[in-house]
Amino acid sequence: MNIASLEVAIVYVCRASIRPVVRQELKAAGIKNLVPVDTPESCIQALAQMPHALLVVDWDHGQKTVNNVLRAAQSTFKTDTRPIFLIAAQVSMEVIAVGTEYNVSRLLTGEISRSVIHEHVEGIVREETDAASIRSLFLRVAEARARGDLALASERLVELRARFPDNLRIICELADNLIQEDRWTEAYAILEQAKAHDQQSLRSQHLTARCLMKMGKDKDAAAILERCNLINPFNVERLIDLGHALLRLGEIRAAAANFEAVLELDFANTEAKKGTAQCRLAEGDVNEALVLLRQLSGPQELASIFNNAAILSIRQGRFDAGLTLYKTALGAVGKKDRLVSRLLFNLGIALTKNQRMAEALDCFERAVTHDRFFEKAQHNASVLKARLGRVAVTLADDQSPDFEDEKVDRIL
Repeated sequence: MNIASLEVAIVYVCRASIRPVVRQELKAAGIKNLVPVDTPESCIQALAQMPHALLVVDWDHGQKTVNNVLRAAQSTFKTDTRPIFLIAAQVSMEVIAVGTEYNVSRLLTGEISRSVIHEHVEGIVREETDAASIRSLFLRVAEARARGDLALASERLVELRARFPDNLRIICELADNLIQEDRWTEAYAILEQAKAHDQQSLRSQHLTARCLMKMGKDKDAAAILERCNLINPFNVERLIDLGHALLRLGEIRAAAANFEAVLELDFANTEAKKGTAQCRLAEGDVNEALVLLRQLSGPQELASIFNNAAILSIRQGRFDAGLTLYKTALGAVGKKDRLVSRLLFNLGIALTKNQRMAEALDCFERAVTHDRFFEKAQHNASVLKARLGRVAVTLADDQSPDFEDEKVDRIL
């Protein structure tokens, strides 16, 4: 990014008393192309069309609206690609936390005057000149992510961190990228180190909670996410993660409330609708969930959601409900052999743990008929045949079945 990118500013200021002053000072600082917007929708559209333009936004639009706008300002890849100037009448924990979470460059609170606005606009221009090399590297990270080259994005972020080891923004970007690469242990280690720099950062806490969920520590993750939500209750991704953590803890109503909160912020959010459907499944309302899911999902996603709901039901001691979900899923996905084989495999695991060995063997064998290269199903079938005395046990046999549930969302 170079200084030329500051030739454009998107101005989303609702207070008539300061709007003309902001425009005048932006022009005086050399930012000639001003794009005034007066609705959240028009602002978000402008942000998408101008991914590097300066954003000036007024907190008086309300925390919910400002949160949605700042989320859009971070671009699809949540990278720091533009300067952001946030104006608030009063300082508060919420203003500071939201500003930090969304990488706001300058925060103006308290007295709003021409001289103060002038000082902040000049500061943004000066800082953008000084920070041009850092932001240009963030842009290269975003470009690598856009191409799907997460490894290259991580390499560039590691280089950035070597130059600026205490920069929390860089640390969070690196941790986020490692999570996307499925390198959860490394991401968690980096985030633990980040606590020395700032224990109040909402973004670092959110990323830490995601790592804890991956580690199966849903209770700890939920506690962190709930604390973050007290400060900023309008972060869509965090509400969805909290919903999933609570769902896995068996707190169905609380989980549903979080997914519903997302839909109030973003009525078209697919992940929230799927989360709501999972809550319906957990409550036993299979038909309503099916109606909703068939509007959202193809066979693969449908199988994944039913599979996850079945696993949760069984882990929470509702074995019969889990079996019903597996059987419904098998009927819903049709003749997708690889999907059917994974669902049968997981059903076989559930039956094995419930000491229903003959039924489990039947599931593993059926899984192999749908995917003859499915080695884990072949292995489990062989072990159970030996246990049931249907074949002779040999020294080559592994006497333990593989109890790791199969994912059904990445197999096609």
